Parts: sequence; C-alpha cells; structure tokens
Amino acid sequence: MDKLNKSAFSEIDFEHIFDLSPDLIFILDRDHNIIRANQAMGERVGVSSESLVGSKCFWCMHQTDELPAFCVHSQVLKDGKEHRAEIFIEHLDGWFFVTATPLLDKDGAIIGAIHIARDFSDRKRDEEALRESKAKYQAIFESTGAATLIVEEDTTIQMANKECYSVTGYTPDELIGQKWTQFVAPESLQEMMKNHHLRRQNPDLAPKKYEVKLVNKKGDRRDALLDIGIIPDTKQSVVSILDITERSQMEDMLRESEEKYRTIFQESSSGILIADGETKGFLFSNPAICQMFGYSEEEFKLLSVKNIHPRDSLDSVISAFESQMKGEISVAYALPCLRKDGTIFYADISTASAIINGQKCAVGFFTDVTERIKIEEKLISNEQRLSTIYDTVGAIIFHLAVEAKGKYRFSSVNQAFCNTTGLSKGQIVGKMVSEVISEPSLMMVLGKYQQAIDESTIVRWEETSDYPTGRLTGEVSIAPIFDVNGHCTNLVGSVLDITDRKQAEEEIKQKNEELQLVNAEKDKFFSIIAHDLRSPFNSFLGLTQIMAEQLPTMTLEKIQTIAVSMRKSATNLYGLLENLLEWSRMQQGMTTFDPESFSLMPKISGGLASYL
Repeated sequence: MDKLNKSAFSEIDFEHIFDLSPDLIFILDRDHNIIRANQAMGERVGVSSESLVGSKCFWCMHQTDELPAFCVHSQVLKDGKEHRAEIFIEHLDGWFFVTATPLLDKDGAIIGAIHIARDFSDRKRDEEALRESKAKYQAIFESTGAATLIVEEDTTIQMANKECYSVTGYTPDELIGQKWTQFVAPESLQEMMKNHHLRRQNPDLAPKKYEVKLVNKKGDRRDALLDIGIIPDTKQSVVSILDITERSQMEDMLRESEEKYRTIFQESSSGILIADGETKGFLFSNPAICQMFGYSEEEFKLLSVKNIHPRDSLDSVISAFESQMKGEISVAYALPCLRKDGTIFYADISTASAIINGQKCAVGFFTDVTERIKIEEKLISNEQRLSTIYDTVGAIIFHLAVEAKGKYRFSSVNQAFCNTTGLSKGQIVGKMVSEVISEPSLMMVLGKYQQAIDESTIVRWEETSDYPTGRLTGEVSIAPIFDVNGHCTNLVGSVLDITDRKQAEEEIKQKNEELQLVNAEKDKFFSIIAHDLRSPFNSFLGLTQIMAEQLPTMTLEKIQTIAVSMRKSATNLYGLLENLLEWSRMQQGMTTFDPESFSLMPKISGGLASYL
C-alpha cells in the first residue's frame, strides 16, 4: 500500500467500522478464548462486547462446556486454512454463515483466528414466477445465465433451466413436477406463501424482489435474491434466482491494528463508498467501487451522490438515500449509476448510517446487477412478443383448465376466437365450457375432451355451434397437457373455421340434386315423346307398305283414302316435333312463359282423333 493510501486510511476509524458491522465478528486465540468481539456480537449474546473477552467461544455461542463437532476454529488450528460453514446455533436461535480465517505471527505461526458470523435466519422473501408452456420459454431459460423457474399457482415447478443446478444441486428433470415450497427454508416459507397468494390476487400487493433462504440438494441453506413476475393472463409466475450467499462480505478478516481493518475495506468484493450524511460528498472509496465507476480514490473525494447517477434519476436516488439515512429502508434495488465514461449500470445499494471522525456518514455497499436487469428485460420482451403472436395469429386458439368431475374452464382465448364468434374475452375467459358452447354440440365436445385425456393424444373433429355471428362449423384439434404425476391439468385447442367451405359444399350438393331431377324429368319426357312418335310412324309405315305392295291393284279411291291417312299421320308428327322444339326452347330460356285460357275438350278430342 503506497503512502497516499495509508494516509487516506489513517483518517478512518476502522475499529469503529468494526463495531458498525451487522455481522458478529470476534477473534479467538489457540485456546478458544475470545480476545476481541464487536458490538453486534455482544448485542446478540446479550452482554457487552467487553465482557466477552476471556470467555470460551463455545460457551458464549453454544452454551456448552465442550467443543462442538463442527467447530471451524479447531479446523483452522489443525490445517492453517480458512474454513467456512453454515451452522445453526440453538442458543442464538438462528443460522449463521461462519468464516474463520487464521491469524499468523511474524514467523508465520498460527496464533488464533478471526471469525465472521453472518445471521441469515430472517431473510424471508418470496418471488413470483412466469408460466406459459415449456416450449415457449425453454430457449430463453437456457440462455439467461440465471437460475430460472416457472411455477404454477399450486407451487408446482413446471419448467427449470440448467442454471438451477448451480443454486439447488438438482437437475431440471429432478425439479420439474416438484413443489417449489420444498426447496424454501422453513423460516422463509410462511412469508413466501403469503406473497405467493397476494401476487395472484393483485401483483401490486406483493414485492417483486426480496431475499429468501433456500435449501439445496445437500441440505445446505443458501441465501437467494428472488425476482418474480406473473405471466399475463395466467396464474403462473417466473422466478429468477440469484445466489447471494457470498455477496456483500463486509470484512474478510479483522485485525487489532489499522492494517487489519484497511485490508478488509480494500479487499472487499463489494464496492464501498462512505459519504457525508449532510453534504452527500464522498469521503472514502475502496478499489472495488473505483473499478466499478472508473474513478480513482482521489477523484471520488471531489464527487458527491449527484455525480454518480443520471440526472433524470436524481430525485428518486436522493429520496432513497434519505430514507436509508433515516433507517426506513436498508436496500435500494436496481438504482441507475453513471460511470466516469458516461455509461450506465444498475446496482443494489445497501446503506447503513455511521458516525466517522465525529460526523454522521452513510456507508454504502454496491452490487452490480446490470446483467440481471438485462435478463429481466429480455424475459419481458419475449413475453410481450409471444403474447402479440398469440393475439395476432389468424388461427383460433384457446386454453382450458381441467377441473374436477369432467369440468373445463376457459383460461384464455386469442383475438381470432373473439373475432370469429362475436364474443368478447370477458364473455369467455373464466367461464365453463358449458356456458359458451350449447347443445347439441356440447355433449360431443365434452366427449372429445375426455377422449384426448384418456388416450393422451391429439383428437380432431368437426363441430357446428351457434354464436352471435351465426352458426359456425370448424375443424377442432385438442391436445392434453399432463403434469409429472400423469394428471391432465390443461387442454390447448385450435379451430379452423370451415363455415364458408361447408356452405359451398351444401350449395353444390343442392345443385347436383336439382340437376339429377332435371335429368330424370328429361329422360321421362323423351320416353313420352318416343312413345307418342311411335304410333304415327307405325301408321305411316303401314300405309306406305300397303302402297308399295298393292299399288298396281289399288283403285284411285283407295289410293286417295291412304293418302289422306298419311297426311293426317304426317300432320300429327309435325305437331309433336313442334311441341318438342318449343319445350327445348323453354328449357334454354328462349321462350317466355305466356299462359292463356282455352277450352280443354276440343284439344283432347283432337288429340284422340290423331290416333283413331
């Protein structure tokens, strides 16, 4: 450390910061005697920190006269390495993440260890989760880089990406179908379930982001930050999980000298800024915060809170700063921060009030959450895109929830469903199928739904139902969705409207029937004409045959009689041909129908005479 840095840090009351830390910090010698403890340690145990000096650590922490089997101090003394453990301390009624770091003398011999015990028992927060189908989100999940789940209203995990393994120790296949609650530590469960139900009543009633304790496959408790959102038009939620177990370690080790505290301040992975509580000007900064913003320690001393945030966000930033100084909130989430080069990143800022060198100061701890914000924005963008596709696609699509006793309820429909049927979404969504589809189609439809569930396959059929827009016919496809226990929870259907095609087919059928009737009438008419033509022709042929065979022997009178008969036959034939031509013209529309009255008997007599 150069002289400039040493000079800067000589102004800091590091021992005061040691007592300011909310973590339990104490130093043990080789015989497990406490030789130094901070104020938080004394307050938790219920005595002053000074009265702890000289006491055995296992008596103060565990109320026992013997070393516990899991004693991390013993492990440090044995191998000289740093050890960490999550320990439930019954006497203090809490779980602690304990870090024990060896202390060495100038010859490198172990003389004791620094212990930092972080209480993570009270972090009880819950996160909402997004739900649509697994196929819709799987690609996004696997590329987010964050552990992500989709959770049903009954807390069943519907989808999980590979990143969940790093947080929970479970593979996606092991998580899917399990209850989300079984991975939440008991101390966080009640608050989580409360938020879970409130979120489904009204998303604004429950926090979007909060911290909880999770239990991984090994049984270890992990601190996690949950970011939850409800998938629109569903009861599903999307849960993003960030493991923060190692985050915000205020101190890596504590030493009696200024060098010990400066090392903790300098080597913290969290960005730390100390600001004047009144002027909001910065007094001290650590290397992590300098790297985060791009300023040097000396440059930070010339800046204040308003210089490291975008101008259009200053009102909300200053409001959060003042609320933290008053103790109203401890963490301000996802505040925009302005780097020296003008670029913006987002950080969660945890701030505590402290008196340093006689003045009221704010000690802020910065965690860069820019990547998490980008993931959240990507999830929102993709959800909006998928929702747009759902409502703009031309095909009719609907989603049914399967309830007990063969009941089915509409969960959602797309805009094409409303446009085709003339029903609004308010008239459909949340309604039972029996309230939307009427008989006689209803019984058939319910039977097809049950068939799809029983056979675990897609079922297709034609259905005709009456809607405000009229009687509609469609080709319906329905597909069942099952949970890991084999229970059908939802049905997803699509409908191809074939009403126009069915009407065209019906018109063609009617025209064919009319054509068949016309052809039958024509055949009957031709049969009658052929019959009527046969008699005159037979008479005509008979007379001509007589003349051909007997003409030389026939008298003139006989010939004249035959000629008169032939003329009558020819006249009748001509009349029949005229009638046939007139009928043909009528069929072609060439003759108008002009009915007139006449005496029927003469016509009948004339007709009979032609055959006599």
